[in-house]
Amino acid sequence: MRLLNINMISSTGQEFKTRITSDSKFFKRLIPQLVELWEYRELIFFLGWKDVMSRYGRTSLGFIWVIVQPLSSLVVLSLVMGKLMKVSSDGFPYPVFAFIGILCWQYLMSTASATQLPGLAAGRLLTKVYFPPLTIPISILVLPFVDFLFGSIVLVGMMVLWHCQLSVNIVWLPLFLGLEILIALVISLWFMALTIAFHDMRHVLPILMQLLYLASPVFYSSSVVPKNFAVLYDLNPIACVIQGFRWSILGAGQPPFAAMIPGTCVLIVLLCLGFTLYDFVSRKVADII
Repeated sequence: MRLLNINMISSTGQEFKTRITSDSKFFKRLIPQLVELWEYRELIFFLGWKDVMSRYGRTSLGFIWVIVQPLSSLVVLSLVMGKLMKVSSDGFPYPVFAFIGILCWQYLMSTASATQLPGLAAGRLLTKVYFPPLTIPISILVLPFVDFLFGSIVLVGMMVLWHCQLSVNIVWLPLFLGLEILIALVISLWFMALTIAFHDMRHVLPILMQLLYLASPVFYSSSVVPKNFAVLYDLNPIACVIQGFRWSILGAGQPPFAAMIPGTCVLIVLLCLGFTLYDFVSRKVADII
């Protein structure tokens, strides 16, 4: 009740700041901040929309570049993995199979890239004016998601071109899309917190993303993973999501629900730790910057 009363009277700024800097447990801090985020939902929208307009509203080639980037990766993978190395695509045309993985990965990679400069700018801004710190990592997800939607249009065209039928499992696609967004949020929270706290981390994070790229079935099928490594492999939530996208869209492979359990547990833990880390950094940002 004490937290609820504070939330009701703190509508202008200083009171909110006092509540955020007070020591409290995880859920006692998370729930009031989620309520506060709802009050600042318009700020989240406009911050995200600003990035979208910068990409698409001020350039004549914005939409084209969004398509060219994943298609260029697809051409290389199709030639090297599909033609030369004959990587398994579970019986589906390799370009369509690989493009689903590229589309999922591109959303996460774009989110990671978008956290670096905004992370430093947000760290300085938090020392000057108050706003809910979580608005920045959440608003960053908007532009990569718009890119993801444009890429999905290309995927539909590719499925028509290669005569791929849509699977009846498509009803499960929103579940995997929700997990994809949660993974992007985890990346945004962790990368922004680390970028604010350690400025040189922006040089290390691309290496980490490259390792995750190799550990995820972007250009290969999960069926090629040896059974001895299956349990360890399922701990990667990105792998579960990509497998889920392919299963729900094409019907490729086996239903991934059993494999999702370890990855989802890891995702929840990383989300909670990411919120705690970002919350700590945002409260101590005046001492860090």
